[in-house]
Amino acid sequence: SQAHHMVMALRMQAAVDAFYDWQGGLVWLSMREDDPEADLLRGLIRKHGGGHATLVRAAAPHRAALPVFEPQPPHLAALSARLKAEFDPKQILNPGRMA
Repeated sequence: SQAHHMVMALRMQAAVDAFYDWQGGLVWLSMREDDPEADLLRGLIRKHGGGHATLVRAAAPHRAALPVFEPQPPHLAALSARLKAEFDPKQILNPGRMA
């Protein structure tokens, strides 16, 4: 896993605490509440082998401004939107969250 290298690079630029699970296959990060630096984190994830960042807990302003899930490439986002429209046409399941 490249997780350790990604966390070390992140620590050079941001205040972060890390907990490794699944032998580094899953990393739980605690970042500054006033500036979670999502763009920096997602950029380093891409640079160090890829993966996904999911926002688990944050203050209301950050939850409103940041995507909870890793942004999808346009073709995959379009597919997800079509699937959600097909299976949930009335948009009652997780409105505005999954696609």
